[in-house]
Amino acid sequence: MKIGLIIGSASGKGYAPEAMISLVPRLQSHDVAICAGPFGCDSPPSSWSRLSTEASASYVENLRSSVASLLDWGSDMLICIGGDGLASYVLDAIISRGKKLPLLGIGSGTINVGPIIAFRTEDIPMLDISKLSVKTIDAVEVSVDGKHLAYALNDAIIGNSFLGMLEGRVVNLSAKALLDYGRKLEIEPSPHIARKDFCISKNGLRIENSMQKPAQIIVSPLKKREFFGRAIAGVLCNASYMDGAAALGLFDTVIVRAAMPLRGFENMALSEHLLFEPKDLVEIEGLSRDGDIVVDGNPYHREGEVVSFKLRLDIAEVLVPRGHNSEPEGVLCQ
Repeated sequence: MKIGLIIGSASGKGYAPEAMISLVPRLQSHDVAICAGPFGCDSPPSSWSRLSTEASASYVENLRSSVASLLDWGSDMLICIGGDGLASYVLDAIISRGKKLPLLGIGSGTINVGPIIAFRTEDIPMLDISKLSVKTIDAVEVSVDGKHLAYALNDAIIGNSFLGMLEGRVVNLSAKALLDYGRKLEIEPSPHIARKDFCISKNGLRIENSMQKPAQIIVSPLKKREFFGRAIAGVLCNASYMDGAAALGLFDTVIVRAAMPLRGFENMALSEHLLFEPKDLVEIEGLSRDGDIVVDGNPYHREGEVVSFKLRLDIAEVLVPRGHNSEPEGVLCQ
């Protein structure tokens, strides 16, 4: 088998290069390729192929170039050592090339909660490529003014910050500081992401929402097992019988923050949810300057007014341990 390797040296606490070394004996019976540049290494094992890439000043373009080189080399699968954000970028690059190639995620990032990450770095000694199963996953495609931005495999968040590492701590980092200046700047997440004209529509029809100025907006694809029989999840438990589901949530407090939410412990936290299916198009307008977009931990500038969400079923393939991809059957909540 031909295996392409992506190394996220800057992910999380920087453990990816060490993880690559421990991965070497697990790949001895396979043809392995790695790229030169920021997503490879300068001195790979002599048995590995080292591919050239087109250098760019852009982090994302360098990554896309590495993925393209590995695909052109003829990879049967890719291994990504990094966090949710790196894995999301890699899958987006694969999809944009019109490919569906299995991806194995080994977590060495900040949070590592997405559907791609199947192994931790400490699990590498037990990794057996021959005992993995292919699982298809859904994603929410995020677009701005009709132009594709990213695929959310875990979630898309509207806000001005994202979780990252700074001086060994998980903190909220400024999206604009990283995007505009390449700086990691710790900030308190802003709850002021919506203007007075904020609105939501589904298939062109205005959706009435009670929360006129939410503190955070989160959109996620849903799986049956996540909410199966969990009435506490409210309307989300209906995902257990829908043939593909996603949800948009409005929250009166910032949920994704390095510290505890400001509401929900000593007082009530409010939320509203809107379910949608693959046939639906959900759009939001009226976001403020703090309404940037963070997809699977990766910040993006919102260069437009209308942000839209579309559920894409079975858009990508990931590798998981056998027996890991089962879903419960039946309906307990409707």
